[in-house]
Amino acid sequence: LKRHFSDLTIITDPSHICGKTSLIPAFCQKSIDLEMNGLMIEVHPNPIAAKTDEKQQLTPVEFETMLQDLTFRNDSLLSQSNFPLEPLRSEIDVLDMELIEIIARRLQIVREIGKYKKQHDMTILQINRWKELLESRLQSGVDKGINRDFLLDIFQKIHQESIQIQTDIFENEK
Repeated sequence: LKRHFSDLTIITDPSHICGKTSLIPAFCQKSIDLEMNGLMIEVHPNPIAAKTDEKQQLTPVEFETMLQDLTFRNDSLLSQSNFPLEPLRSEIDVLDMELIEIIARRLQIVREIGKYKKQHDMTILQINRWKELLESRLQSGVDKGINRDFLLDIFQKIHQESIQIQTDIFENEK
């Protein structure tokens, strides 16, 4: 929601979202780190005696401790001309464009493969090839320090798109 409507004021409700007090501080920190605009936290002098929601209410002392422990990060460096992250962000921009080019080239090859498979009455999905490709790519990524599940998501999306492209070729091209 914050990404889609960055000007929208968003107040999070950690007490209700978490449901128990032990989770509230970490959730509050995450909310602040994600630039939410405020927190709504239930506080009660004696949560056990509260008429409702006793498991999600902090005591005043717990609330004060949590507030002292929260880290409010500084983004004022963003406006400085010698901003040290700018070269790194520029490099990410270049890499993102290269990634788009690589994906576009890969999908063009998928189109060529789809045409070949159609001309030679081959199946679109070749499960053994997919399994081999996936395992080797995942292992290569893990060896380079990339989270396996993250990489799995990426390759599954690419594979879905590849299957869709080839399906479109089979159904729509003569």
